[in-house]
Amino acid sequence: MSSKKALLWFHRVVIVLGILTLFFLIDRLGPARIAAHIREFGVWGFLAILPIPILEQSLNAWAWRFTLAPQDAEKVRFLSLAQGRLAGDGVNYLTPSATVAGEFVRPPFLGPNLNSETKNTSVFIGKLSQSLGQMAFILVGILFLVLGKMNALDGGEILWIVLGALFVAALIAFSLFILAYKNKQGKFVCDIGGPQISAIRENMRRYLTAHPIRMGLSVLFFTIGYASMMIEVAVICSFMNLPIDAFKALVIEALSNAFEAVFFMVPAKLGTQEAGKVLIFKAFGYTAGQGLSFAIIRHIREILWSSFGFFLYLTHRAGIKKYPDA
Repeated sequence: MSSKKALLWFHRVVIVLGILTLFFLIDRLGPARIAAHIREFGVWGFLAILPIPILEQSLNAWAWRFTLAPQDAEKVRFLSLAQGRLAGDGVNYLTPSATVAGEFVRPPFLGPNLNSETKNTSVFIGKLSQSLGQMAFILVGILFLVLGKMNALDGGEILWIVLGALFVAALIAFSLFILAYKNKQGKFVCDIGGPQISAIRENMRRYLTAHPIRMGLSVLFFTIGYASMMIEVAVICSFMNLPIDAFKALVIEALSNAFEAVFFMVPAKLGTQEAGKVLIFKAFGYTAGQGLSFAIIRHIREILWSSFGFFLYLTHRAGIKKYPDA
């Protein structure tokens, strides 16, 4: 069996397992009880949370802008960056690609004023920057968990999450070093890829050397973007009449990110989001049914936004084919 077929079968198995997990949780916790929680959340609840991701997408667009040198960033409209973020996220969410396919969608949104190497370099740096931002947010959440003495997790669980986040952050930093560092002879220490990859690596080296502050700002804005979704946690819990404060909302969102980072290969977070929220909500003293209801509500909102992002991708691609010089 070829690697492509093996990957296809892996994705199919993951999707089936995710669906089975979702139906198992609903059946185990009671469909009527889950439906009651969602009815309690109501239409007004959905209308309240639908606009919340606008803040996250705006922050992510600014984070992406900082991955471009100042002279290049001036050539790109902020709206194009926001659309590229949303379109890429939609493709990542709805396709079984381990959050990779959406990165190939983003470069064309940067417009015709930048060359392909600059666009691709920006997307590549943005992906690494976003991953660092997610790990930073998880660590901040764990810090608040410990300082707030919430006792939602024991010491061993906290240690594993911290070590995992630090390991991923160190791996990303090491990858940046290996890909961008040149020895005294002016050669990359790790010789991989053809001329196109070498051009991207050279652009990345120049960017990291000339604009380390912009790289730091990119990571910071992605981190704040992740943190901004604590607003959605608080709003959903409020409409479900669940007691919550800002610190708890932040920690729940951070732990959710930690769980989802482990199962990043599952498309649309099928089953994994529900299982994660059940565990997290029980750890904070809520019921498993409330955790599952929360996950389903968020899932509905995510599917709506991702579908809109996927629509943006399709319409943008159609526009490029019709007007290639636009």
